[in-house]
Amino acid sequence: MNYHKNDIADMMAGMTEEERKRLYHLLGAQKVAEIFKYIEEPRKYIRELSVESAARVISRWIPMMPVDLLEDLDPEGEGTDRPDAGRGCKKRCEDAAVV
Repeated sequence: MNYHKNDIADMMAGMTEEERKRLYHLLGAQKVAEIFKYIEEPRKYIRELSVESAARVISRWIPMMPVDLLEDLDPEGEGTDRPDAGRGCKKRCEDAAVV
């Protein structure tokens, strides 16, 4: 079946985190980045990715992505609401986006 990226984005809200992680793996960084464009608040989903996966997705999504999402990433790949979260990985994510 072929679903539009917007339809997949809508379905993600009803999925468990584990189901979404499997979906991310199956779709790959390019498709996930395209789907994230249709999500109003993608922060929750970005936090579910490892730092490496987030960097791959973000590098494909950079032209449309709010930069403050990078600051929410924890260097260990776990999401956090700490104001200083992601300072260590922000540079790595930006470097990966250049590749």
